[in-house]
Amino acid sequence: MIKKAKPFLSFEDQVSLLADRGLIIDNQSQAIRFLSSNNYYRLNYYFHKYYLPQQKAAANTKDTKDIFIPGTTFIEIQRIYENDQWLRQLISGLLEKIEIYFGTSLSHYLAQACQDPNCLYCKEHADVISQIESILQMHEEYKTIADFVVPMGAYHCQ
Repeated sequence: MIKKAKPFLSFEDQVSLLADRGLIIDNQSQAIRFLSSNNYYRLNYYFHKYYLPQQKAAANTKDTKDIFIPGTTFIEIQRIYENDQWLRQLISGLLEKIEIYFGTSLSHYLAQACQDPNCLYCKEHADVISQIESILQMHEEYKTIADFVVPMGAYHCQ
């Protein structure tokens, strides 16, 4: 079954729709600005968490429209969204530091321990390499340990 396309709504119309559904909007121009830079459908995930429960169950019928829990404000949903965004950015930044540290430590260890450019595959490191490869297989951008280590400089040993 093909879903019917939703009609275009300007940012002003989106704010009106939210208000019609019971969302308290204290500052309409601020809500319009926020929607114009954050996409209504991206925020829809947060909106749904504040709909009345009986409306959630009946949301798939044509005669029912989603209604917000009384007292729900736009700024409340905006703040939750912004907190989630802050947390995503924090975690992403920390993961990047861990990845860089791990890659640096691994390439330094292998470059120091081996004088042979093919040392990634020598018997002394086979167990470590095997364990790392099993972890990296979860990430499709790394096909082998060499894909991860070579850019870090492991093949630059003399």
